[in-house]
Amino acid sequence: MQGRHAQVWGALHHSPAPIPGLPGATIQLHYGGHFDFLTIGNRRGELDLYATLRHPLLGRECSIGTPGKPVRSVVYNDDTVDPVVISPKPETYFFGIIDQQLALPATQHCGPFGALVDHRLGLPSPSGHNVFKQESFVQYKWY
Repeated sequence: MQGRHAQVWGALHHSPAPIPGLPGATIQLHYGGHFDFLTIGNRRGELDLYATLRHPLLGRECSIGTPGKPVRSVVYNDDTVDPVVISPKPETYFFGIIDQQLALPATQHCGPFGALVDHRLGLPSPSGHNVFKQESFVQYKWY
């Protein structure tokens, strides 16, 4: 019997974080339904994300990207984060990833203050004007 390559997505955990320049507002990242962490050279893979924005003056569905139309991030090794082997069994690693070409759309469903939020955040923002950094724990299970 020949082995096969497969990946299983575990989870993305991100607590709401304050948004600089928007007092009382928070942003929280969510998994957007696609990932592929096939590593080729310095390229770690890709991940779809969307972010919810919360503030009493914003709509309940205020977001950057949506579950149906997420933002695709292609990530590479972040050389500023030293990779660490957490455990040899099960094989578990910690490392940093970075996307320096992330394009961000305008917000959606933010109510009458959406244009103000877009202005304060500089949205929409083309590729090359944003940086997405993430520290990751990955665990491998071999069958």
